[in-house]
Amino acid sequence: MAAKYLGEDFDFHGGGSDLIFPHHENEIAQTQGATGRPGARFWVHNGMLNLKAEKMSKSTGNFLTIKDVLQEYPKELLRFYILSNHYRSELEYHDEKLDEVTRGWRRLNSFVAELRQMVGSKLPLPVPLAGSQMELQQELQEQAQRFEAAMRDDFNTALAIASLFDLMKIVRAYQAQDNSGPSHDYALSLALQTFTQLGSDVLGIFQWQQDDGQQLEPVMDMVLELRQTLRKEKNFALADAIRDGLENAGITVEDTAQGARWKVN
Repeated sequence: MAAKYLGEDFDFHGGGSDLIFPHHENEIAQTQGATGRPGARFWVHNGMLNLKAEKMSKSTGNFLTIKDVLQEYPKELLRFYILSNHYRSELEYHDEKLDEVTRGWRRLNSFVAELRQMVGSKLPLPVPLAGSQMELQQELQEQAQRFEAAMRDDFNTALAIASLFDLMKIVRAYQAQDNSGPSHDYALSLALQTFTQLGSDVLGIFQWQQDDGQQLEPVMDMVLELRQTLRKEKNFALADAIRDGLENAGITVEDTAQGARWKVN
């Protein structure tokens, strides 16, 4: 069947680590004997998935389906949880484990959402960079290379995700500096592009809420402009009441030196 649909040589053959012997070793021997070729170039064997310290098995009823899990957790969180471990390692699944990784996943997603808010829907035009902006650009490139090296090292997704957290710290440190102007905006847009390419396009672990953001953006622009006017008029009570009302509706507003930012919780 593999030869019919994939040819005598194909790239990857996957399966659980419990299939290495005798199933896959016999398959290699049979294919080698019949065609003179090993069949697959790379054999990818994943570790076992345990449910509360016991091997997940359909025959014993000790199992969950993806459909069951997605009723409780976002698909991006589930990807993050799985990819935070090397695929050859055993994976322990239970709610407590997912709750543990949720905090890190939310922190990373919240940061990227804030970055999108600062950059805005229209990416700034490229401009020459200097000083701290150029340093940030170089660090973005270095972390992207580290990410790629991890993925090339037997799909080490755990190390790749670690590079995203390190990248978040780097961008946070850059934001703490007193930066402004077109070069600052362009540097932040490069950071957002890097996170998008690595964390979304490759790993799929970011929960963008893109439709909500697009629909709310013009409304929130007017609300934040109104709050800014109220604050200039020293009507802080009403400005705070608007902020608190938005918080109750699931939208957090943060006042910064560069202006107000908002995100959907």
